[in-house]
Amino acid sequence: MISVIIPVYNTDRYLPALIESLAAQTYRDLEIVFINDGSTDGSGEILDAFARRDSRVKVIHQENGGVSAARNRGLDIASGEYITFADSDDRLEADLYETLMTLIKEHHVEIAHCSYNRIQNGHIRPVGNTGKLYVQTCQEALQELTCGSLFMGGCCNKIYARRLFDGVRFDTGLKLSEDELVNFQLFSQVDTIVYWDVCKYNYLDSFTSACRNTHMLRKAQDHLEVANRIYQYNTIPELEPMLRRKQLNVQLEYYKQNF
Repeated sequence: MISVIIPVYNTDRYLPALIESLAAQTYRDLEIVFINDGSTDGSGEILDAFARRDSRVKVIHQENGGVSAARNRGLDIASGEYITFADSDDRLEADLYETLMTLIKEHHVEIAHCSYNRIQNGHIRPVGNTGKLYVQTCQEALQELTCGSLFMGGCCNKIYARRLFDGVRFDTGLKLSEDELVNFQLFSQVDTIVYWDVCKYNYLDSFTSACRNTHMLRKAQDHLEVANRIYQYNTIPELEPMLRRKQLNVQLEYYKQNF
């Protein structure tokens, strides 16, 4: 079973499309965990209605604590052997989870991921989508995650074995780059990671997203904090020079914003 963890905050205009794409998944063994993070619109009612018609759905209502706190709450109650995430204003291709689980099983790995479409003002822009399959070592995947261009550090287009989250949670003090930090911790625990460059997740690039609504200085602070912590967390000597360069570049950007 895959547990899909979805924080929700005031996205009632987008939830029906997400719910429809979840209900249409060809991989049926799902536990769908919605964390209603203090929504003040109609999101809670929409989620409760979905739960009444689909026994796979769990809805937790809580006071607003932010995306990371909501994801952590979902991790605490999830019961699936595998974990993934979605954002409440996005949509999934019908075979997203079937595709990722096929990669997991065929390659005997604990992490698999794919590319995504970026949607802005109704326009769909594929990110990558070359169709190439990459079977990477831990070092190769970590290098790409932190300093590469092949894929990004988001969690919503990835599936993970549940055991990898033992002792790993999202930092509620970060507004940005918390995904990259968590992925570095998760990637570091496995020998092989599979990435298929096909777009199976649809990311809505809206003006309500955290990335757009976070002040530039706060962005620089969070990027620097994550770069520092990744450098300290790393245990692969070959990655140290690259991570150090990134750390210095991010520090320079922080100083530009601060002075």
